[in-house]
Amino acid sequence: MKASAIRHLAGAFNAPRVAAALFERTVQLWDGQTAQQISQFETVLSFGCHRLALSPSGEMCVAAAWQKGKRGGVTCYDAATGAVLWHRTDIRHTQSVRFSAAGNSIWCRLEEGRLQHLSASTGETLGCSGWNHRCSGQPAFRFPITRNPRPL
Repeated sequence: MKASAIRHLAGAFNAPRVAAALFERTVQLWDGQTAQQISQFETVLSFGCHRLALSPSGEMCVAAAWQKGKRGGVTCYDAATGAVLWHRTDIRHTQSVRFSAAGNSIWCRLEEGRLQHLSASTGETLGCSGWNHRCSGQPAFRFPITRNPRPL
């Protein structure tokens, strides 16, 4: 491991894999059973919030940045090799990324209070929600967004 502080950790739900991100950009994938490093690669990751996620199987890693563009946006990587699977340069102000429980889609929470729902395999926008916003001609979801949910 580099002589730098780990700033983000993301675990795979169904596999013994953990992604560790150093301050910005560098992500390392580790096997939780053997404590062996599987891969290390550079990403679009920028520090802050929850901008790193592993798919439930641990095969895909998503990283996001605050800014959009070639060195920003939201990018999905092959976790074992670091190869870019897709890159959305048009998405900006990402606060968090999370895989769905099935691992077939990704939820991106943006600063403006929106959720953008992406296909995990292609990065295509499946839909969006929040403040009556429509993104890329996709339909808005019809459920309320609560900023501070009350406990049940």
